[in-house]
Amino acid sequence: MDESRESTLQTHTRWSDDGHFLLTEFTIEVAGQKAMTGTQRIGWDGSLEKFRSWVFDSEGGHAEGIWTAIEGGWVVQAKGVRPDGSVASARQTYAPQGRDAFVFSVMDR
Repeated sequence: MDESRESTLQTHTRWSDDGHFLLTEFTIEVAGQKAMTGTQRIGWDGSLEKFRSWVFDSEGGHAEGIWTAIEGGWVVQAKGVRPDGSVASARQTYAPQGRDAFVFSVMDR
């Protein structure tokens, strides 16, 4: 859960039934109203020898990310397409905060 005055982001993550992927469902609310939902799948890409992720949102957008381990967490270089066909990219970082939490940051959007 991540909250600000304007919005909330709620996520739920679990292993896929076969144990090969992490599956996340997310919901974003703005001013108490559901604004977007989506899914993310994270798995190992043997051709790159890195983790790769795929995100699909309820507006029709999608993105793909390549994960790289860094000191103190992970950095993800993500590229995607918005529903209108415009492209998007960002650098995301995940820094562990204990066993079950991360600080998530987005830069270079």
